[in-house]
Amino acid sequence: MKKSYLIALCLAAALLVCGLPSLVLGDDYHPVTVSSSCSPKSISSPQKVTVTIVVTNIADGNVSVPVALYDPSKNAVSFQGGVTSIGQSQKATYVGTYNVTKEDLDKGKFNFYVKYNIFKNDTSVPTAESYTRTLSIPISKGKASTASKLTTEHKISPSSASKGQTVTLTYTITNTGSNAVTNVQITNTSLTKDKINISRIDAGDKVTKTFQYTMGSKSIKSKPKVTYRNEGSDKVLTLNTIPSKTIELEKGGVIVNLKAKDKSEVKPGEKVELTCTITNNSNVSYKDVKISDPLLGDIATGIELKANTGKHTETKTVTVNETADYSFLVEGASESGKELSISSNPVHLVAIDMTKQLQLEIIAQAQSTEIYEEPSEVVFAVTVKNVGVAEGKDLLLKHGKTTIAKIPSLPSGEEQTFVKALLVSMGGTFRFDVSGVNEQGTTQEIEGNEVKVPYLMPTEPPPPPTPEPTDAPFAEATDEPVVAGTTGENQGGNTGMLLLWGLAGLLLLALVVVLVFILLGRRRESSAAPRGEAVVDSIQRGARRDYGSQHRPAHAQPRTGRGTAPRERPVAADFDTEEFDNDYDPAYSAYDTDAYDADAHDANAPLSSSASLHDLASKYGRPEPEERPKPARGSAARDAERTGSTADDYLARMREQRPPREARTPGETTDVYRRRRARNADA
Repeated sequence: MKKSYLIALCLAAALLVCGLPSLVLGDDYHPVTVSSSCSPKSISSPQKVTVTIVVTNIADGNVSVPVALYDPSKNAVSFQGGVTSIGQSQKATYVGTYNVTKEDLDKGKFNFYVKYNIFKNDTSVPTAESYTRTLSIPISKGKASTASKLTTEHKISPSSASKGQTVTLTYTITNTGSNAVTNVQITNTSLTKDKINISRIDAGDKVTKTFQYTMGSKSIKSKPKVTYRNEGSDKVLTLNTIPSKTIELEKGGVIVNLKAKDKSEVKPGEKVELTCTITNNSNVSYKDVKISDPLLGDIATGIELKANTGKHTETKTVTVNETADYSFLVEGASESGKELSISSNPVHLVAIDMTKQLQLEIIAQAQSTEIYEEPSEVVFAVTVKNVGVAEGKDLLLKHGKTTIAKIPSLPSGEEQTFVKALLVSMGGTFRFDVSGVNEQGTTQEIEGNEVKVPYLMPTEPPPPPTPEPTDAPFAEATDEPVVAGTTGENQGGNTGMLLLWGLAGLLLLALVVVLVFILLGRRRESSAAPRGEAVVDSIQRGARRDYGSQHRPAHAQPRTGRGTAPRERPVAADFDTEEFDNDYDPAYSAYDTDAYDADAHDANAPLSSSASLHDLASKYGRPEPEERPKPARGSAARDAERTGSTADDYLARMREQRPPREARTPGETTDVYRRRRARNADA
């Protein structure tokens, strides 16, 4: 039998090295006992309860038993301290919370599961088998209670203090009811405007909060107020059973202050430095003063405190394994025998339970890596991820003191992303933090990463340098055709030329339109004027000439305007008749070549068409060029000798031969008068 036990022990050791459960001796022998409970045991509706499970190793001999625990959803949960194996007579304890569902209430229970190994000894060689035990934890459905189930403890230390001394107020709130309470808030307006917030206290739990007050120049009364809500209700309830206390002002005396350096919440096993400062404001000196603490024992001895502002500082480093309150006691005596015994303010050091702490990962990114003007709008994307076990509730995402977003709930493993456009007054480094209350009832501030968005001064590109003038090189001949517009400069030049040619085309088109309108206007004037109303002789005067016919018809209307008598014009000294052809008429040299309309003002004057000098030349004859005497320059006598008659004689004869012009009837318009004359001439 001893040999069998030895083989079993060796096999158990081998299995333990390989990570397998340890063996248990005996036929179907269970080497552990398990106890379980929940608080509260009766609830009115689905809510969170506290579950306690204890597994104890009762195996004979020094045998280690591996254990594992699973919640109702078959998810693994950890024992306190991360225990995975328990030795002889050792225990593995689990204390956690579970949200009871409606189905659990209807069944009256919910199940947890404990897994460990047993050994079957019904064969020649003992064998190890895995075994899972189901733990049915009863839960009953009770009647909901609306009565207040909170109790509060209010402590002040020290109860009296000198001016400037730190006084610590401790509030302990316990939920003795069957339902959880939410939105718990502690205020003490006589001491501070700050508020202490607790998101939730489950049934059977208690939360401790501390507040430090610096003593003023007079005594003051502390009257805390606690408000809360029953879970599932919006009605705000007030706890009215908290008694008020007075903090007395102590004149003179000894002041003892205790502070924790840097932080008061640490992980189990971390060290915290406590500093105790003793100030003697009395007129009594003390010798052999001792500093002690109920948890740490004697800290320092043989201290001397001189009268009137004698001061001593003592530092003590403690290892925090569990949550505890520290308060240093200062004891001594004066030479006259006066005893000194005064306690410092308590310091609450919390051993963080990582399963109840907020463990968040905050990652922020900026859309712009820099800004070029101040202020500027920058878009940030912030992702908050829960990388811990505890659920985050009522979380606040902040940038500085500004709340960016509220997160009502962030379960383990989940994340939420927020996009926010912020108007930043200047460039710099930006950070987003998250604050919230963990399941231990303490407020946590979790910092995010830093995002740098610097301000850059906008700069303009420098102007291109002016090239120095150089002699243009001779271009070598090439057979390759030059393609216009292949570069940016050619494309710009072609665009300018196209615009210039387009503008020139528009101007040319406008010029053509103007010319067409001018020609059309003259054509209308020509068609509207009476035919033959034109000057055909160079002696006649007028605005226009009609060379369509040599003589004006007899019925043509006289011209308006002031007539002038023919004026003699001197002939140039270098005039040479041989320079002209046979059509040259010497009569033109003595008179103005401007047209002369004698009948414009003289009704008896002959028509201009019959007064042509061409007619005079044909009537009196024209000497041949070789027989024509050379006329004297500017002499009307020589003209008469040359032509045989003067223009005045000719015009006088023409007036005599012309019949008298018809008189104009009074009131008759010019157009009517002319038409009447034309009809008479045709007749």
